[in-house]
Amino acid sequence: MAIVLWYRSPNVGGFEPMVTDVKQWVHLARLESDYSAMQKLKGPLITWQIVGQCDPPRVNPSKYLVTYQMAAPTLNGTRGEHILEIDCSSADYPSFAPIVLFHTPVIKHPHVYSDGSRRVCLGGFPLSESLAALCIRLARFWQYDASLINHKSLASREFYDWYVANRSQLPLDRSPLPSLDEVSGGLRPKQRRSGNG
Repeated sequence: MAIVLWYRSPNVGGFEPMVTDVKQWVHLARLESDYSAMQKLKGPLITWQIVGQCDPPRVNPSKYLVTYQMAAPTLNGTRGEHILEIDCSSADYPSFAPIVLFHTPVIKHPHVYSDGSRRVCLGGFPLSESLAALCIRLARFWQYDASLINHKSLASREFYDWYVANRSQLPLDRSPLPSLDEVSGGLRPKQRRSGNG
């Protein structure tokens, strides 16, 4: 099925048609929803910036650098600043999770790969979770929220063993995180109205 979308073209000074399929439409709609949700994510603990430019057909960003100002143990000792890149540019996004990579030394966490790839295992990515909500979930990772540590799906056995040995000393930072209620987005099915009409 084809859908015609229109976008403002800087080259012709007006709108140009863009024919796309449903999958691409979902991808572009999700990027728009994510950007809207990210604009609501403000505060000293989690900051973000766009990576690169938004070229048609993307009119909303697909890559972000997210900075966490919170103490957490890394391979290079305790650090107070952690920078991650979240890449949503895959045509399969949001059906598949974004790629999350550290730009700073990786945090010792069971869901961070210790193989040198600098990747984070998200342990699932529901369509209803906005990118801003994912950023908050990652902050909960760095606070070692036990409800988010999936013992059956570890990225690093080495970091899991370290976590078990040091669990009583964690987290290093207990700063209050933004509320998930403050940040919306994602893809949610429309609710049916009850009653007449």
